[in-house]
Parts: sequence; structure tokens; C-alpha cells
Amino acid sequence: MNNNKGVSLVALVITIIVLLILVSVTMAFGLSDNGIITKAQEAREKTNRSQAQEFIKTKIASLQTIKEGQASIEDIEEINDDNIEIKYYEGSSTADIAYNKQYIFTIDNKFNISETREYSDNFLTKITPIVKAKEEN
Repeated sequence: MNNNKGVSLVALVITIIVLLILVSVTMAFGLSDNGIITKAQEAREKTNRSQAQEFIKTKIASLQTIKEGQASIEDIEEINDDNIEIKYYEGSSTADIAYNKQYIFTIDNKFNISETREYSDNFLTKITPIVKAKEEN
């Protein structure tokens, strides 16, 4: 009488193969371009961008309240704080607002956000703010 109480080698090999297949499928699902990690990173980026945009909108709404609805694009410098940098072109109807050195928002003269892009180090040097032009006069 053959009384085997252990796991056979064949059963062990089959179990290992099944586990390897499961691991490879899980890794492919999690790490691919459409994987769960990529989607989580994209969602985080979208959330951060939206929070930055809401912060700017809140600052603009505060400016409009202070100016009793009569704020102009030239008044935008008044919302400056530690989190934002503001640049606008003399004679232009738009301003660029950099939030936390992460995103740049383009604001028109009606305070609509028309563009969002990534922050670049040349943000401070590539344009001449109207503030400097006013100081020279």
C-alpha cells in the first residue's frame, strides 16, 4: 500500500507556474502605460492642476470683491502672495500667473483662465512685467 502524505513534485511545479502567471499579469496591469499606477499619477496631476486653478480663481474673486467688481488686468498684481508670481505684457489684455512654480495660467482681461501649462525656469526672465514699465515712467 502506497500512502503518500506529502505534496507531489508535479503539484508543486504547477502551483509555482500558476503563481508566476498571476504575478506577471498583475505586474503588466499595474505597470503598463494604461496601468493602475500610471492612472493614479495622472489623476494626482489633474487634481493638483485643478486645485491650483481654484486657488487662482479664489484670489481673482477676492480682488473683484475688493475692487467692487471693477478690477482690471492691471490690478492683478494685488493678488500676489508667496504661492504665485504674476507677469503680464504692457498693452496686453492677458497676464500669466505662475502657481507654486508648478503651473502657469494665462488670464484674459475678463479674468478667464484660457491656458494652463507647466512652469519653466525662464518664466521670470522671458517677459517684461508692466510693473517695471510703470516704475520707469
